[in-house]
Amino acid sequence: MEWDVIDSTACPTTGTLFTCLIGEGNIKLIMWSSQHDIIKAGDRIKLTKNGMIQTSTGKKLNVITFSFFEPELWKLLYNDAICPGNTRRRNHNCMRADKCMFISCPYHLGIM
Repeated sequence: MEWDVIDSTACPTTGTLFTCLIGEGNIKLIMWSSQHDIIKAGDRIKLTKNGMIQTSTGKKLNVITFSFFEPELWKLLYNDAICPGNTRRRNHNCMRADKCMFISCPYHLGIM
């Protein structure tokens, strides 16, 4: 089964990436994952036979869980994920690295 990415956000406090997906029949899910690059709107995600999730670029994802899309849940996750990379006006450096649980920045920002 294939899914289209609508949006993603990174939560440095927990080291979790939240990705809003849409699939066949307009079914929407929120994917909770960790420790990989941010998945951009327009990307595709594919569930393979062995259960591994891969983006259209072929990268394997570390999926934690899925939940059905609920607008209020997405709004809460999106607004509480305070990360410099989540903004449209990204700096090239992160000023919150000391509080970040990601092993490497999903946005590839440098450390100030």
